Amino acid sequence: MIPVVAVRPDGLGTRLLSIAYARQFAQKLGAPLKVAWPSLEDRNYLNSPQILKEDQIGEIFDGGKIFKDRDDVEVLEAKILSGKRLMHLHGIRDTFACSSIAEIVAMAAEFDYIVYDIPEAGLVRGEVPDEDNAKIKQTWDLFNFSADVTAAFQKIQDEADLSHAVAIHFRRGDVVNKITVDTIDELKRTGATQIFQRFLPLRTAVGIVRNRFADVHTCVICSEDAQMQARLQAYLPGRRVISANGIFPEGGNKAALLDLLILSNAGDLISPFKSYFSECASILGRCRVHNSGLDIMNFVDEVVVEIEKTMPNDARMRKAIFFAFGFNNLWYEPQSGYRRFLHRQASILDGSVVNELISVEPE
Repeated sequence: MIPVVAVRPDGLGTRLLSIAYARQFAQKLGAPLKVAWPSLEDRNYLNSPQILKEDQIGEIFDGGKIFKDRDDVEVLEAKILSGKRLMHLHGIRDTFACSSIAEIVAMAAEFDYIVYDIPEAGLVRGEVPDEDNAKIKQTWDLFNFSADVTAAFQKIQDEADLSHAVAIHFRRGDVVNKITVDTIDELKRTGATQIFQRFLPLRTAVGIVRNRFADVHTCVICSEDAQMQARLQAYLPGRRVISANGIFPEGGNKAALLDLLILSNAGDLISPFKSYFSECASILGRCRVHNSGLDIMNFVDEVVVEIEKTMPNDARMRKAIFFAFGFNNLWYEPQSGYRRFLHRQASILDGSVVNELISVEPE
């Protein structure tokens, strides 16, 4: 049987999910499991250039060994896959879901590798989805994570009982960079939408903590922004607010993995609207996830502040784009006064943005 290779070129959460699910899938097929760790190439990580590079896999997995209980999982150089006959699961997962294991093995015979490139379960015919993720959660404790990071995590666990804490994932680094670094065309096409999905506003998180977790004393922040701890503490003076920021001063892989371990072991996790990092923590870990949803008002307010911190030459157009996207995302409140405000602000800042991005007039 040809090998199953887990490979993703993006963030840590999707990579770990893909490896965990690839292990399950390879076991079903009776296939060898391998892992490729291509370098992340993303200009929005300008402040963390040394993150998720191919030669840094040992900063995530101790000694480059992926699982504690298996010595046979080889780490391949990504370039080895070039020119090979690859069966990408991403493109044929629906076919696999309608096929038996024997049929999949027969299909795979024409290829060199099955590339497991999806951060979710690959199902075969007759297989029932693991609704509570009980099976895949067993894989989390088998990952052979960096000893430095697990030691740092254990220290935090000893100081704060994470199982009774609320963890909050404030994704800032690459998301804040996208706000001011993406081109105007990129923001209009997909950038603003991605930022909407990934940026959890501070005031939104504060509201969730106050309304849902009145009896929880400890909040743990996971964020690239070193100022976030003090800012949240100012809103929640009666709570204990702690952060892992600075434990690995250089940031990078170890800081990201430490944050993921904290999120996954918290009692409750407040996540952005869409984040595979948070999804990885909830699917593989022990936390209960609480999605923040899209809080348009707080989102627009806080993103505009981020733009004004740097004031790029095209700041007016950038702000207009986010006002316009806020307007569009409040489609379900057509008579909202705030929606009319968003339309008016976008029009004042840059009428061309309104003409291009908004197809309906406010009611």
